[in-house]
Amino acid sequence: MAKVIEVDDLEVGMFVTVLEWHDDDQSYVGEVLKVMAIDAPFVAANRAGETECVDLDTRKLRLAQVSDEYAKAMLSAVQGSWFA
Repeated sequence: MAKVIEVDDLEVGMFVTVLEWHDDDQSYVGEVLKVMAIDAPFVAANRAGETECVDLDTRKLRLAQVSDEYAKAMLSAVQGSWFA
């Protein structure tokens, strides 16, 4: 089960997903993201198959850590996988 994670517990290279936003935004909910950099409360993360980072403000959302196995399963069809 995905585990809710606080910004202080995030690590670069960790796989996360957005569980919910504190407003009506639904961006990235359920998508696997790879944490590339952290400058709390901001997190830069890559979406599968993209080279640009998205900027997440952790004051506005809840993140959950997902396992490497789950990330692999979700990203198996993406060429240039993070696991290459």
